[in-house]
Amino acid sequence: MKYHHILILGAAGQIARKLTTKLLLDSDLDIILYGRNVSQRLGLHHSRVTLVNGLFSEAAKLSELGSKVDLVYINAMENPEDIRVIATVLEKYPKVKLIGASMAGLHDEVPSELTKWTQDNLPSSYIEGEKPSATIIEQSFINYTLLRLTWLYDQEDDFTYELVLTPESFKDAKVSREAVVQAIYDIITDENQEKYTRKGFGVGRPNTHYAKPSFY
Repeated sequence: MKYHHILILGAAGQIARKLTTKLLLDSDLDIILYGRNVSQRLGLHHSRVTLVNGLFSEAAKLSELGSKVDLVYINAMENPEDIRVIATVLEKYPKVKLIGASMAGLHDEVPSELTKWTQDNLPSSYIEGEKPSATIIEQSFINYTLLRLTWLYDQEDDFTYELVLTPESFKDAKVSREAVVQAIYDIITDENQEKYTRKGFGVGRPNTHYAKPSFY
């Protein structure tokens, strides 16, 4: 399946910005960038880009946009109330594909040492929000792919990643944002979409099986 129109929710986020740049360079997708004050925060002018200011909680606005796209990317999933609104909207559009950026460890698939380090170094409210958000998507009727991201860093020339099917053991402690963008792009452009349908994948740099990411 070839996608033509993507809605990026949380478009001012770091991965979302990098993904937008990648899609403008290497695809012909029309892109709707959605988020709080994105017209001011992004200031992007391109013939294939539409900027829409809005919140994840604005169901009517999201529903209107959902009718115009065949692909949605969510850049942030720590607020279950927002994710429930988005899920309810997308269930009305069964042909729309959803890719969501979630966090690793929600299915106890991450080694205990790395899990403990993550719990000690992330706000508890963030972790507590991610799990119900993922569950909402998993229990919906949406054609989703959830990407469970390990610890992130920036390195412009590092596109190395692996996908580990959830709930298989996922040991990678880090991955570059550039590699995450490459993973999203590869999923979008893969002719075999079935292998991603209603599945979750850990996204990490291979052989980084540490008790904490090496940059800490």
